[in-house]
Amino acid sequence: MKIDVPIIPPANFDHLDLDALKSAVWVYDVLNYRIHWANTAALKLWESEDLAELTARDFRPGSSAAVQQTLCSYLDEFERGRVIDRWWQISPNNIDKRVHCRFSGVLIPPGHMSMLVEGLHSELLQGNHSDYGAVMICLFDDSGAIKSANPPFEQQFGMSVPNLHSIVSEEFELAEILSIKNDVNQELLLVTQTGPRWHSVELRKHSDAELDHNSQASYSLTLLDIHDRKLVELKNAAAAETDALTGLYNRRGIIRKLTSRVDSGCTIFFIDLDDFKPINDTYGHAVGDEVLCQVAKVLRYEIHQAAICARLGGDEFILAIPGQQMGVEPAAVAKLIIQQLTKPFVASKQQRLQVTASVGSATIPGHAENIDTLLQKADAAMYLAKQRGRNRHVHYSDTVKNQLMRGQRILQQVDEQICAENSLFDYHAVVSTLTKKPFIFEARIHWAGQLLENLCSFEISEAIRKASHQDFVEQQLARIIAADLKQLRARYADSKSKISIGLPSGHYLDAGFFSRMAHCFSLFQMNKADVVFELSERALKRVIDQQEGLLVDASAKGFQFALTDFGSGCSPLISLSNLPLQYIKLSPEFSSQMHSKASILKFIIKLCKDLQLSCVATGVNDQALSDRWAECSVYLQQGLYLEAGDLHVSSDAEFV
Repeated sequence: MKIDVPIIPPANFDHLDLDALKSAVWVYDVLNYRIHWANTAALKLWESEDLAELTARDFRPGSSAAVQQTLCSYLDEFERGRVIDRWWQISPNNIDKRVHCRFSGVLIPPGHMSMLVEGLHSELLQGNHSDYGAVMICLFDDSGAIKSANPPFEQQFGMSVPNLHSIVSEEFELAEILSIKNDVNQELLLVTQTGPRWHSVELRKHSDAELDHNSQASYSLTLLDIHDRKLVELKNAAAAETDALTGLYNRRGIIRKLTSRVDSGCTIFFIDLDDFKPINDTYGHAVGDEVLCQVAKVLRYEIHQAAICARLGGDEFILAIPGQQMGVEPAAVAKLIIQQLTKPFVASKQQRLQVTASVGSATIPGHAENIDTLLQKADAAMYLAKQRGRNRHVHYSDTVKNQLMRGQRILQQVDEQICAENSLFDYHAVVSTLTKKPFIFEARIHWAGQLLENLCSFEISEAIRKASHQDFVEQQLARIIAADLKQLRARYADSKSKISIGLPSGHYLDAGFFSRMAHCFSLFQMNKADVVFELSERALKRVIDQQEGLLVDASAKGFQFALTDFGSGCSPLISLSNLPLQYIKLSPEFSSQMHSKASILKFIIKLCKDLQLSCVATGVNDQALSDRWAECSVYLQQGLYLEAGDLHVSSDAEFV
């Protein structure tokens, strides 16, 4: 583009006091290849002794057509108010300098657009670090032939690069570049003299009005080397989609990977190790990690050459096989998974270990339309495999579908009931026969409806867990308990009243349970001491077996616990002295068999006294039985007889 514009003598910018700036500022008349004005810092940057000498310089001999065409295109951008940031290489007096430039438009007499440049230069920015690389520019025509390039481009790609085919690594990327109709910005891996490197690419297609009539170049390509930054980004992106322990994909990674396979189909195998936690608790987490890495190795290398594997967390894994590469029925693959995983292996400390696995599978298309749903259905099939005895495979079918729908119905009814106005709990008081006042109120959840009231608590809890719905349900139940406790305290004029609640052992073993409970207590302004978590003997044994020290750690954080159903034969007596218990609640069998079990009762009562634990009698249904317990110095009692009077709260219409 050649425009005859008269050279304007330097204007007087002194009144702007730009000389006070430490940063270099100058005005470049693009069309006339001259600096129009510069402040003192810019004179130093351009290695000039005075403004007259600098403004007299003609930059035409050192400007390539590629650079000039790009700067001319900037003028159009300035008309639209755009500000452009670029790393630029200048060579005043043959001294190469890398300068971070901010370009914007400025009008100079008699009113044509020029370029105002704010330049940041420091010796710290010199050197070869690519983050500070100069901008590279080339011009090319419709065939991709390079017509002009600036020196940084030639340094990066070579002096005699004939065509973009030489630097664009992928043919489809070049075709995309050559077919553009509008300006484009993207990141590409280009072939340099030192090997492939990532570049930011700004591509501009010039209109006929912007081109010199002799120019054969229709495009300008502006590049910046971003290789080091891009490698860090790619590494971080990979880490975000990778399980740090096993090197497999994580949930996010496998979903992204498989989403692109939906059209071609795939089969997913959802794998859950059976009873893995005892390995961690028996041998330590380091050995447990070895087991998980061994499982990952088996899934990746010993099942199917096309397998795509992930660890979802804990002991849950995914193995996916693209549909066109499956080759065999899902049952055959699942059988191989189970066979290979059950082979014993020797850990680093010479422990001989063996695991088993429950496997569920589902296929797309057929069972789902997207990967999230497919995972859900494979998970449901795996859960049925566990119910059927573990260490086996179940492929998704109508049976699994019905179970999945049952789980969804369970969730729906749970949500409806916990969001209703009425309390879900019946409260059964433990009464002190000495003071005639409640010692604690035991909360027993009462689900309504034919479905929920006939289910065991484990099945309801599992449906909630599998849907990752624990946070919502627990918060709603905590809200109800907080409101009920407030009413109980008001009714009995006792600000120290507490509520106890019994939960399956799986709740306590859930890694996030106590953190969620702490959040719930804070949310509804309860103290941790307001609620006592009751564990049955069987639940307590499972907790101790799988995670010894869990209750002690939770107690140190303020949570309180009690043992119920004591005397049924499952209590780990050797651990009682180390457990942070508030009281022991005896099995109701002792109330019905006090005479025949008198010696055992005497021992238990003495044990509670020695351990400084309150002892609670249950199943106290008449006055005579209450008196007999009092004769044994057991004054904390619970039963229908005690709830028949003024202390009965389980069906009080004013309260519940």
